[in-house]
Amino acid sequence: MMQFPKLVNFLDGTTNVTVFLPSDQAFLNLEKQFPSYYNSILEKNSTMFKFLQCNSEMSIIFKLTNLDHVLGYSYDVNLQEASRTFQTTYSNEPLMISIDSDHNINVGSGIERVARVTHTQYATNGIINFIDDVLVPPRKFEFVVRSRPDLSSFYKFVLSSPGMLSALNALKGTTIFAPTNKAFQKLNATESNKDIYNHVGVVSSIIDYHIIKPMVSSLIFATFSAKGNSVATGLPGENMTITFNGSYGVVHGASECNEAELIQTDIILDGGNMLHLIDTVLLPSVNAMNYAKKNNYTLRPSF
Repeated sequence: MMQFPKLVNFLDGTTNVTVFLPSDQAFLNLEKQFPSYYNSILEKNSTMFKFLQCNSEMSIIFKLTNLDHVLGYSYDVNLQEASRTFQTTYSNEPLMISIDSDHNINVGSGIERVARVTHTQYATNGIINFIDDVLVPPRKFEFVVRSRPDLSSFYKFVLSSPGMLSALNALKGTTIFAPTNKAFQKLNATESNKDIYNHVGVVSSIIDYHIIKPMVSSLIFATFSAKGNSVATGLPGENMTITFNGSYGVVHGASECNEAELIQTDIILDGGNMLHLIDTVLLPSVNAMNYAKKNNYTLRPSF
């Protein structure tokens, strides 16, 4: 520990913190299951790798994950009553804490490497929650969408708009509704919609229409009324409406017949963004798409 004096001072200070501490076995599992990711971390932390070989992982976990395992305040997960909540890590990224049907407390980003809290230890300056897996920091939009087979059509759609992928990777504090492959199959089933792919401006406008600000989790959807909440999108001048039917959220496009159900929610992305999967491609108004086609719309999400 003394090799990292700043870390020691931080953990031994007067500021209350909450730490999610992986076990030694968690690190061994990480190495076996994701060797390339494990090695990429160690290559960037060669000095700590040598330290890791003969010392407890406790002293380096925070360096390895840029404090994504630490909350900058005291939060007792054992007192959590809601089935799901979002806290902010010391590295300013959201962390989902949920309680499953067996009353286990789980933490993670909502997409991979969800860790279970095995036991808790209380300290004078905070709380240590021991977990059975290493938390992977939220990934960028590109990594998440490209790695999911059910979003391959959406990924290709984004790539067809020059510069759009970089713009989505750089977003901060937004919510992205990602149509699945089945959603694009429904879109393509209508002959007139096939013309969309021939106009980059229209493609760009549709992608921007799937983004809102700020980051909205499924917990917020549950507060929306059946009449719906109108929300500004990344496409200037175009709103979408979000309703809650009692069990899941529904996102409505510009026309009455264009609506999408949320089929998977709360996938946390890098930069404080949130990704939700929907079963239908949302379309802005006809006027907006015609304008985008005529003027070769190239704006990126605007807020």
